[in-house]
Amino acid sequence: MSTIKVDNIRIASESVSRPVTGVATAWCNLEGNIATPAIRDSLNVATITDTALGRHSLNFTNSFGSYNFCMSGSTRGAAAGTTNLVVMQDDGIARNNSKVSYIVKRGDNTTSSDNSDEHVLLFGDLA
Repeated sequence: MSTIKVDNIRIASESVSRPVTGVATAWCNLEGNIATPAIRDSLNVATITDTALGRHSLNFTNSFGSYNFCMSGSTRGAAAGTTNLVVMQDDGIARNNSKVSYIVKRGDNTTSSDNSDEHVLLFGDLA
């Protein structure tokens, strides 16, 4: 396998390039409200672990260079008119660069919530 090393990338239809460091290192679109959560599509996510109601851990295919990565998430509201918050969660295990744990909380009452559409996006350097 060959490796191409670049500092910037540009998609053919774009007029400007951007640093490679601005490209997502890992992302996941999953269905979290079923008995065994399922990954619909992902990049650099090997498996998902259901740890409790509204709590999941994403296990990376390739580890980050450190645990100082950045995470963002979104989800569809659990009920009509509600919003949800996706928060990086300390699951009692020392934070590391091979997985991330998060919790989904309902915005209207802050209870934990499993959702049909959960999306997690991560940025950082790979090991």
